[in-house]
Amino acid sequence: MSGSGIAPPLSAVRLVYTVGLLVALDCSFGFNGAFYPLLHRSFPPVRGLRVPARFSVIVGLTLSIFAGFGARRILGWCRSRINQRAAIAVLTVLIAIDAWPALPLVPVWKEPPPIYETLKARPDVVLAEFPADENPVFNTPFMYFSAWHWRPIVNGYSGYIPESYVAVIPDLVEFPRGDSVAALRRRGVTHVTVNCGLQRNVCKETMTLMGHSPGLRLITEARWEGEPVQLFELTGD
Repeated sequence: MSGSGIAPPLSAVRLVYTVGLLVALDCSFGFNGAFYPLLHRSFPPVRGLRVPARFSVIVGLTLSIFAGFGARRILGWCRSRINQRAAIAVLTVLIAIDAWPALPLVPVWKEPPPIYETLKARPDVVLAEFPADENPVFNTPFMYFSAWHWRPIVNGYSGYIPESYVAVIPDLVEFPRGDSVAALRRRGVTHVTVNCGLQRNVCKETMTLMGHSPGLRLITEARWEGEPVQLFELTGD
């Protein structure tokens, strides 16, 4: 229906909306577009926009306006009131089908690993959680678990990835190999967890290495989702 609203002949108002649609569409590609890099250099307020892809909201809004123009055009083609009512009914059904929500739900755990109970009496704790992955989305479960213990965590997830997190990724991925234990201690980490219920193969190797690391002391362990989970404290060794 938006297409029928964009189709010529274009009035001055629809021409302005068309230009706005094209600009918003190009800006939604961020630095991969043609206009946004220029806007970013010459118009400082744009630099405060964290996610350029959100220009797609303006794209959707403009398309809905064109849909209104298109609906008026289609209704103008109907010569009788009966045909207009039939057209309104068809358009309403099509809109309902197009707007029908498709939200796949993923079940989450009702309880976190029991090792976090130990942290509730320790307000000075700063956590790093394992297994670790270079993809920050992998940290989403750890943020979910933090709703039970409310202690700071090093590896979280957000739409914005600061340079400090980029710098710590190598230590997280390599942990506990090399100098990674001391590197995390220098960053203020006091405790680490390892959860084989999230990534079994890599986790068990990490858990074995952590058990033999002189810079780590096992505090507690349990089972969760049928797999072992452990909580370690970073020592001064």
